[in-house]
Amino acid sequence: MNKSTLRQTVSGLAVAAAAIGALAATGPAAAETSFKGKTVTMIIGYRPGGGTDAVGRLAGKYLAQYLPGSPQIIFRNMPGGGGITAMNHMANQAKRDGSTITAGSSTQPDPLRFRRKSAKYDPLTFHYIGGIARGSTVMMINPAAKERLYDKSKKPVIMGAVDGTRSSMQVALWGGEYLGWNLKWVIGYPGTSEIALALQRGEVDMSSTGNLFLIKELIEAKKAETLVQSGTLAGGKMVARPEFPKVPIFTALMQGKIKDPVAQKAFAYWEGLNQLDKWLALPPKTPADVVQTYRAAFVKAVKDRDFLAQGRKVISQDFEAVLPDDQTTMIEKIASTPPEALAFIQALKKKNGLPVDKGKKPALLKATANLDEVKRGGRVLIFKAKGKKQWTRVSSSETKVRINGKESRRKNLKAGMTCKLEYVQGKNAKSVDCK
Repeated sequence: MNKSTLRQTVSGLAVAAAAIGALAATGPAAAETSFKGKTVTMIIGYRPGGGTDAVGRLAGKYLAQYLPGSPQIIFRNMPGGGGITAMNHMANQAKRDGSTITAGSSTQPDPLRFRRKSAKYDPLTFHYIGGIARGSTVMMINPAAKERLYDKSKKPVIMGAVDGTRSSMQVALWGGEYLGWNLKWVIGYPGTSEIALALQRGEVDMSSTGNLFLIKELIEAKKAETLVQSGTLAGGKMVARPEFPKVPIFTALMQGKIKDPVAQKAFAYWEGLNQLDKWLALPPKTPADVVQTYRAAFVKAVKDRDFLAQGRKVISQDFEAVLPDDQTTMIEKIASTPPEALAFIQALKKKNGLPVDKGKKPALLKATANLDEVKRGGRVLIFKAKGKKQWTRVSSSETKVRINGKESRRKNLKAGMTCKLEYVQGKNAKSVDCK
């Protein structure tokens, strides 16, 4: 048995043990609900082909196998408003009998999203079945720069980032404020791959990623070493990634450092957002017996060897199952965040010279241009508009992609195509129409 197989086996056994403990802690088992002869519809709040869609379809397939009566499951994509349309449907139109469930992402329980006027749902009222996390993030640092991290008399350590909004990279915000990290932020990189290249070239000294391939590549090239990791919530405790058992978990380093109650709530919000990935849920007011039946089926599904094998192909090599109680805790951390805590994070970003969300949408630009570069499977497009180099992201859930007049996927975008773009520099494009 090779190391990879051993790690996966141990991880699977750990999930199984935790699941059994979780079920045992719930007390006497509720009566099971049978779904024999019934059909379950999974609402996915994003377009086909993205991460939420992939997780929802795979998890839904195996979930149906373990629900009593093995119901048929059908999938319905309902994109719109970054997941708001689907959540509004689930909260106000979906049946409460277990015949409709939803697959969601980290943005939908975020108060920055659901406190908008267009959102007609409260994530705290949903019943969470469980979730999938694609490996915790790891902060990498150039070994030569490490000695400067805690010495503010020396040249600051350069923290590379896209725009400072990603929760995984905001580790540096908290480290700078409460652990005394000596940092200077440099933003504007299109994505994680470009930041990794900047690390290799010595343009930046530090950044964060959950991509195991990039982490290993940087370590093997001796261009970076691990500093801290975000960890994953399991059984109510933060645990390390199996690949990095000795790398400190950031939240453990932060214990006792934050005294202000508002700052504590802001940190809890960040922590929850950094842990949260994909999840499954039933609508508000679903009967308790139906909820318990789904949760028990989920625990069985994520131990299925075929599910684990398919998940490593479709989701991530190092994905982890998140059990119902842990998933609920994560979302409660995020959704219950008060406005003053969100304002604290904005102030912290401003203090570090990072862009601050002023509540206004950036201007939508329009251009017809040839694509000079297409990176990361169509996720990043680089082109010239009005004589200046521009770049925009292509989101599987938020960007409408058409090629030769037909709806298409971002992976089909190629350098050299002539495209009409509706975009925001450095943000997700609204539409990309290419020939």
